[in-house]
Amino acid sequence: MKFCIILLLITVITIPLLPQKEDKYIVYLTEKIIVPVQPESLLSQRAIARRKKLHNGILILQKDDYPVDENSVRLIEKAGVRVKHRLRWLNAVSVLADTAQLQALSLLPCVQGIEKARAMKVEKSILCNPLLSFSDVTPPGTRQITLVSDEQLQFAAIDKVHALNIFGKDVLIGVLDSGFDLSHEVFQGLHVLSERDFVQGDMITANQPGDAPGQDSHGTFVLSVLAGYKAGVFSGVASKVEVVLAKTENIGSETHAEED
Repeated sequence: MKFCIILLLITVITIPLLPQKEDKYIVYLTEKIIVPVQPESLLSQRAIARRKKLHNGILILQKDDYPVDENSVRLIEKAGVRVKHRLRWLNAVSVLADTAQLQALSLLPCVQGIEKARAMKVEKSILCNPLLSFSDVTPPGTRQITLVSDEQLQFAAIDKVHALNIFGKDVLIGVLDSGFDLSHEVFQGLHVLSERDFVQGDMITANQPGDAPGQDSHGTFVLSVLAGYKAGVFSGVASKVEVVLAKTENIGSETHAEED
């Protein structure tokens, strides 16, 4: 009986000391504090020119353009949580937090609400297929006659757009996916303005140490359909666009495509 009581006491004392499971949450902040700043500190020259074009030469700044309040971010970090990303369009931050930390966050005056980061499950087989070379899909002797992409272009009537010499010139597109293998032959002329790996926190969007095998496969497929090009062999929808690339999915540790 004495042994059972001691064991029970040890269990009761130990349980609170066990580490609590962290999950990813979106923490919404109260009203933004708008401080007058130079537009160039918020927007690129390209974005400024586009705004002026839409509003007859007048630059109109929106609340979404302003960053989240850093004083609020510091208060959240003092609660012991790790802030992953600042989401100025949502006026929020994404954090990793356990149940106790969530309770502390909910009491902060700068916090308007908290939601668990939404996620969807995707099949890993979709993301991990090996990349094809053109010899895998194009019969010998036919490369200079028909593009391997003709069928998909004609299905969406993109061939008619191409006939008007429209290939996306001067258009900037952002692509968020599992990663991008820019060494593939269809990307040799691709104009990449910037890359960012949000999984490992660096500027490398191709596979690198720490990534799962095939991490960059799905993104490479998507980017090739969008903007790949090889003369006489393959054409994506808009081969002359400029792109910014973001690796946002970690296929090695989860099957989630998460919202932040």
